[in-house]
Amino acid sequence: MSTAAELDADLVSYQDHSELTGPFDIVGDVHGCIEELTELLSRLGYQVHDDLTITPPEDRKLIFVGDLADRGPGIPQVFRLVSTAVAEGKAFCVAGNHDTRLAIALRGTPLPLTYGLADSLEQFAEHPPEFAREMAVFIRRLPGHLIFDHCHLLVAHAGLRESLHRVETMQARELAIHGEKTGVRDQFGEIRHPWAAEYGGKPLIVFGHTPVENPVILNNTINVDTGCVFGGRLTALRYPEREFVSVSARRQYYEPTRPFLPNDPRWPKT
Repeated sequence: MSTAAELDADLVSYQDHSELTGPFDIVGDVHGCIEELTELLSRLGYQVHDDLTITPPEDRKLIFVGDLADRGPGIPQVFRLVSTAVAEGKAFCVAGNHDTRLAIALRGTPLPLTYGLADSLEQFAEHPPEFAREMAVFIRRLPGHLIFDHCHLLVAHAGLRESLHRVETMQARELAIHGEKTGVRDQFGEIRHPWAAEYGGKPLIVFGHTPVENPVILNNTINVDTGCVFGGRLTALRYPEREFVSVSARRQYYEPTRPFLPNDPRWPKT
């Protein structure tokens, strides 16, 4: 894959795996919820071994929508499971905004210890420094979006408008990871742009980033972030079956900064 001049050598906007048609299990934002992740994988038919390697069922592969980091109790363990599965060709993962911020901090750049970053750094400090360096590289090399099934399926952490699909620029990467800004704020902070309500593209886009009460299907997009770390559930979408499998959070690990979106994502105040 060629890399545009706007991108550093080890950053990519997207990876094209159009030849892979599935079946896939697409997992929402994990945020360090290792017990819920292992339970979900077991319910999906994966064997999770003591060393956090996995054995998939029926030639299925996992896809993670990003935000493995921050807030939950098992952040290094989640990274070990996912990075190993990716290295073994059993899973794919896109970068989430929390992940990219963690990678910067793990490389030694001081950042405000907000939005759960303190939890990640405290937990990584209990592991050898080499592991932190390896995970910083792993995160940095994650793509902004992934394409599968002859361009019928696209996975991006925060979603992505169609004009930036398969575009190798820093803008495409950043919008896939962080989402589009509105500049409008309410009492909870900046309101995220409701891009899915405007989407009219052909690829099904599966994303996370914004917690919802239940998975939301809108305009050929599916939001699978059901807020596990906030006391909700961890959800996977089975593709191409379009079936949802969820497990409940053991407890609320972190107080949400704003209420979950209602099931209508066009709600004007979110």
